Amino acid sequence: MHCGKKIDENLLICPHCGTAQNQVTKKDYGGIGWGILGYFVPMAGIILFFIWKNEKPKTAKALLIGAIIGFIVSALIYAFSPSILKTLFSFMMKLNR
Repeated sequence: MHCGKKIDENLLICPHCGTAQNQVTKKDYGGIGWGILGYFVPMAGIILFFIWKNEKPKTAKALLIGAIIGFIVSALIYAFSPSILKTLFSFMMKLNR
């Protein structure tokens, strides 16, 4: 806005005076903290993935990967917990004899 006229914020160059506009860049680091959040709260990870997939793609990807791993680990624990508990119970009963 060198000339002072209002223009669309998405324009890179002012159509009136030809001056380049200052663009605010959003930093997207996709840190491991977001992946950990997705792991422990998979639904939040999936929801935030769909909210941020266009404006913060690295962060969205970290959330989605964390959520997928969280779901897989939870499913495996759920699937194998009866057999693990049965084995543990049998072992404890043998110790008590």
